[in-house]
Amino acid sequence: MNAVGAMEPIPFSEARARLPELVHRAARNPGEIVIITHRDLAVDVALVSMAYVRGMEDRLAELREQLGPPFRLEGAFSTDHPADDLDAALAALFEGRSPSVAPGN
Repeated sequence: MNAVGAMEPIPFSEARARLPELVHRAARNPGEIVIITHRDLAVDVALVSMAYVRGMEDRLAELREQLGPPFRLEGAFSTDHPADDLDAALAALFEGRSPSVAPGN
């Protein structure tokens, strides 16, 4: 297994031939993840039970509740400088240079 509950990835052609077995495996073992790869796709897919999905959704909802509302900077300040000037100033700060944005520029 390569991740918690995940078996080694299975090529799509093999998964198609073994689909009934893989479906039963996922249904019998709610935490097991069957990873399916396809040479024409940039991402893999996962076969899991709905019990696993619902459990993950419930856990995500719990975590969101614990974290509270998301941090929002939007609207926290205002400026007369164009956004491009501010982007350049922030880039300069990240690069360790002194920003060149000054009042009136």
